[in-house]
Amino acid sequence: MPYGVALSLKSAGVLVMVVLSTLAWRRGVGLVRFEAAVAILVLAATAVLAATPIPPARSDGLTPVGAANIRH
Repeated sequence: MPYGVALSLKSAGVLVMVVLSTLAWRRGVGLVRFEAAVAILVLAATAVLAATPIPPARSDGLTPVGAANIRH
Protein backbone atom coordinates (compact mmCIF):
# COMPACT_ATOMS: atom_id res chain seq x y z
CA MET A 1 0.00 0.00 0.00
CA PRO A 2 1.48 3.38 -0.95
CA TYR A 3 2.48 5.67 1.91
CA GLY A 4 0.06 8.44 0.90
CA VAL A 5 -2.93 6.09 0.80
CA ALA A 6 -2.14 4.72 4.27
CA LEU A 7 -1.69 8.24 5.62
CA SER A 8 -5.01 9.36 4.11
CA LEU A 9 -6.84 6.34 5.54
CA LYS A 10 -5.37 6.96 8.97
CA SER A 11 -6.32 10.64 8.86
CA ALA A 12 -9.88 9.80 7.78
CA GLY A 13 -10.14 7.18 10.53
CA VAL A 14 -9.01 9.63 13.19
CA LEU A 15 -11.55 12.16 11.93
CA VAL A 16 -14.32 9.54 12.15
CA MET A 17 -13.19 8.69 15.69
CA VAL A 18 -13.37 12.35 16.72
CA VAL A 19 -16.89 12.69 15.29
CA LEU A 20 -18.10 9.51 16.98
CA SER A 21 -16.55 10.54 20.29
CA THR A 22 -18.19 13.96 20.07
CA LEU A 23 -21.58 12.38 19.38
CA ALA A 24 -21.16 10.00 22.31
CA TRP A 25 -20.13 12.83 24.61
CA ARG A 26 -22.86 15.31 23.64
CA ARG A 27 -25.82 13.04 22.95
CA GLY A 28 -24.93 10.00 24.97
CA VAL A 29 -25.28 7.90 21.82
CA GLY A 30 -22.44 5.46 21.64
CA LEU A 31 -21.66 3.20 18.73
CA VAL A 32 -19.09 1.34 20.76
CA ARG A 33 -18.46 -1.56 18.39
CA PHE A 34 -18.21 0.67 15.33
CA GLU A 35 -15.90 3.08 17.14
CA ALA A 36 -13.73 0.16 18.28
CA ALA A 37 -13.58 -1.16 14.70
CA VAL A 38 -12.47 2.26 13.45
CA ALA A 39 -9.82 2.41 16.18
CA ILE A 40 -8.48 -0.99 15.08
CA LEU A 41 -8.34 0.21 11.47
CA VAL A 42 -6.43 3.32 12.56
CA LEU A 43 -3.96 1.12 14.43
CA ALA A 44 -3.56 -1.05 11.33
CA ALA A 45 -2.89 2.04 9.20
CA THR A 46 -0.33 3.16 11.79
CA ALA A 47 1.42 -0.21 11.53
CA VAL A 48 1.49 0.08 7.73
CA LEU A 49 2.96 3.58 8.00
CA ALA A 50 5.63 2.33 10.40
CA ALA A 51 6.58 -0.50 8.05
CA THR A 52 6.52 1.53 4.83
CA PRO A 53 9.58 3.59 3.95
CA ILE A 54 9.02 7.32 3.66
CA PRO A 55 8.82 8.37 0.01
CA PRO A 56 11.98 9.94 -1.41
CA ALA A 57 12.31 13.70 -1.56
CA ARG A 58 10.90 15.53 -4.52
CA SER A 59 13.28 16.03 -7.40
CA ASP A 60 11.73 19.22 -8.79
CA GLY A 61 14.39 21.46 -7.27
CA LEU A 62 12.19 22.92 -4.55
CA THR A 63 13.60 23.17 -1.05
CA PRO A 64 11.32 21.90 1.72
CA VAL A 65 10.23 24.42 4.34
CA GLY A 66 12.80 24.63 7.11
CA ALA A 67 15.49 22.78 5.18
CA ALA A 68 17.20 26.04 4.18
CA ASN A 69 18.02 26.73 7.84
CA ILE A 70 19.92 23.48 8.42
CA ARG A 71 23.69 23.91 8.59
CA HIS A 72 26.08 20.99 8.28
